[in-house]
Amino acid sequence: MRLITFVNLFNGSYFTFVNIVFYKCFKVIIVLFLFVHTIVFSQECKSIQIDGVVNDTFQKQAFYNLMLINQTSGKGIFGQPDGNFSLIANLNDSIVISVKGYTKRHFIVIPNSNCKMRVQFILQPIVQIQKEVVVKPIKSIQQIKEERANLIKKETKITSGTEVFESPITAIYERFSKKVKSKQKVAELTFLDDQRKVLQEILRTYVAYEIIELGNEEFDDFISFLNIDANFLRKANDIELVRFIKDKFDHYKSENPKN
Repeated sequence: MRLITFVNLFNGSYFTFVNIVFYKCFKVIIVLFLFVHTIVFSQECKSIQIDGVVNDTFQKQAFYNLMLINQTSGKGIFGQPDGNFSLIANLNDSIVISVKGYTKRHFIVIPNSNCKMRVQFILQPIVQIQKEVVVKPIKSIQQIKEERANLIKKETKITSGTEVFESPITAIYERFSKKVKSKQKVAELTFLDDQRKVLQEILRTYVAYEIIELGNEEFDDFISFLNIDANFLRKANDIELVRFIKDKFDHYKSENPKN
């Protein structure tokens, strides 16, 4: 009787042991299968589409200097001001997200089954303790956009076309009158002055967002260097204007390295 009990106990322990070993081996096989399958599949992706977005931890922010740097290839691209970005990379490429004033974020490219990758990051601002200073308030992008849209040259009345025949004396007066020419000149100078003031506000905003590095004493010289078309300044969207001024700034610095 004792022998039978011992045999039954042994058989039960034996089968329990076998079940545990089998279960662990099965888990290892599944993990290895998934790992090998992922590696084999990933190697089939010649290029990987990466889409992502970054957000501020405390408030909605415009990321005008958002940059994605592929440390593996040494190439970089700019993201959108709303924090969205898109780029093409290879498997296991090392990508760094860089925004002035925020800690950098890093990730490795690992695609899904469609050779795509979606990422999202919350950026942490770099806290800096600075002395209190009094500065002129920076206008918002929307305020500057409205001022740009209102940049319209005030036209002075000049007799032309069929009006010349209807009022020839007035036409001759306007053609030779110093007073009329003076009014036209004043209107032109006023328009150019308003345009320069708007450009100064734009530069102050870009410097504040660290899009460009320019001292206040360089504003006038750089604005003259810009030679920006009035219609473009009035109608361009924010991205077009940023890219135009940034390209001009790089050219300006290359020709004035001491500034």
